[in-house]
Parts: sequence; C-alpha cells; structure tokens
Amino acid sequence: MLSIENFRKRYDDFELDCTMSVEPGQITGIVGANGAGKSTLMKILTGVYTKDAGTVLVDGKEVN
Repeated sequence: MLSIENFRKRYDDFELDCTMSVEPGQITGIVGANGAGKSTLMKILTGVYTKDAGTVLVDGKEVN
C-alpha cells in the first residue's frame, strides 16, 4: 500500500534517510527520540515539506 525508498531530507545539521513499507492491514508506529525526524517524515508524506531524494509509492504508483 505505501512504500518509501531511499527517502531523504537534509537540513543544516540534520538528515532524515528512510526506507520502509506498510502493507494493507498492517499497523505501523513511528517512534524515536526528539529530533529523530518523525514529524519531518509525516510532513513530507502529507505534502507540507518536499523531499530531497527518494521515491514514495502508494498502491504501486509514484506520488509526490
């Protein structure tokens, strides 16, 4: 259903690099320490921020 491959966002002193997938019926939690990139990942997936690199697929189709 959702696939994130070589997903990257870079700020001055921070870099988020993520590869993951979520299948239908699967429950997935995103956890980590403050500053780990959880909010950044969600904001990129919802279109608030743009990614610097990588691919996001929803149902096998690339989305931006």
